[in-house]
Amino acid sequence: MCRFRRRGSVLILVVWTIVLLSVLAVGLGSRCAFALGLTERMEQTLRASYIAAAGVAHAVRVLGMDKQTSADGLSDVWANNEHLFAHQPFGAGRFTIRSPQHPPGPYGLVDQERFLNLNTATPEILARLFQQAAGLKTLDALTIAEAIADWRDEDREPRPHGAEDFYYLGLSPAYECKDAPFESAEELLLIRGVAPAIYRRVRPLVTAHGSGSVNLNTAEEAVLAALGFSAQGVQGLLWYRAGEDDIGGTEDDRLLESVGAATGELAVAVPAEDLNRLAQLSQQRLVDVKSTAFAVHVSAEAGRRELSADVEAIVDREGKVWAWAQR
Repeated sequence: MCRFRRRGSVLILVVWTIVLLSVLAVGLGSRCAFALGLTERMEQTLRASYIAAAGVAHAVRVLGMDKQTSADGLSDVWANNEHLFAHQPFGAGRFTIRSPQHPPGPYGLVDQERFLNLNTATPEILARLFQQAAGLKTLDALTIAEAIADWRDEDREPRPHGAEDFYYLGLSPAYECKDAPFESAEELLLIRGVAPAIYRRVRPLVTAHGSGSVNLNTAEEAVLAALGFSAQGVQGLLWYRAGEDDIGGTEDDRLLESVGAATGELAVAVPAEDLNRLAQLSQQRLVDVKSTAFAVHVSAEAGRRELSADVEAIVDREGKVWAWAQR
């Protein structure tokens, strides 16, 4: 009787051992499947990153296709070209280069010279921008403009309405005034008086990259107004640029090929006082007709559509990368 009991106990032990081993095998298999799936996902994500980088290199190649480099306009090959920028195949994936600026269109690069440069725009111009784009009162706009000038200059002496270390070191957390050029437009959020709501209104109109001169052929309407042109002068310049169809970014656009010639060409559409203002801006090297730095916004896909990478970069025609951010 005892022998049968021992045999029964052994059988039960064997059955439980088999059950435990099966559970362990199932668990190990699930973990292996999860690890393999995670590895595959990481591999596809890495591939998407490389495809996005290839998209930036493609953008530089397209810039090289633009043979007219002495002047740039919204009808250039880099500005809006669905054939060259939309759904470009690369390896096992593809990329698309989109332009968030309209006009000229959804596919292309965004030249940085269409914006006001935070490192070169005068306090007068910056104050005008904050008044018009953010709706600030004259003194509030001037206070921010001079604080920007103090942030970027090398000295530690505050301007009449500016801010230096004495202000920023009193904050919590405290930090020093940079006293050096802006490296990104996001630094505006560190400037005294620039609340997030104000920042959101002016961010689409400013840059920290490029030559520092505003391109008369591509500048935004609000940027031209901030430069000091009258409403009639701004509309006259935009009308001249748009060509016969009155639509910017199309093949019949008129291109200003030099700042010097612009005075004569624009005389039919722009008041004399605005032409004088143009001459002043030219002497200060605050306007030009060409662009040197370009924003590239690449969306890349590898394998499954949900495995993607987005890259935002600033490049020049030689392929130098001035800024790079990946999401």
